[in-house]
Amino acid sequence: MDLDNSSTVSVIRTLRNEGIANVSLYPNPAKDRLSINIDADKAIEGHLFITDISGRVLYTRSVKVPQGNTVLPIAIRNFAPGSYIIKIKLNDDIIVKKFNKQ
Repeated sequence: MDLDNSSTVSVIRTLRNEGIANVSLYPNPAKDRLSINIDADKAIEGHLFITDISGRVLYTRSVKVPQGNTVLPIAIRNFAPGSYIIKIKLNDDIIVKKFNKQ
């Protein structure tokens, strides 16, 4: 709202920096398996870490992500129910996501 009580609606735009991947998790909450969807602008290598809320590392693996869309399935059936953090380090970028295990 402007000072003269007029308003305008702006177009919502999504911005994405070059070289950074979009990451999504599903299903969330998960029961036995979690899928990590990575949509990368270019082929990249990195590391994936899953920690509990206290920061204890429970799972780690190296990842090679080709350009485009990649799905990484992770077996979590042995994880206790609760909240977890996924950190994905791709080159100089760190992507952090939270998921819940039922």
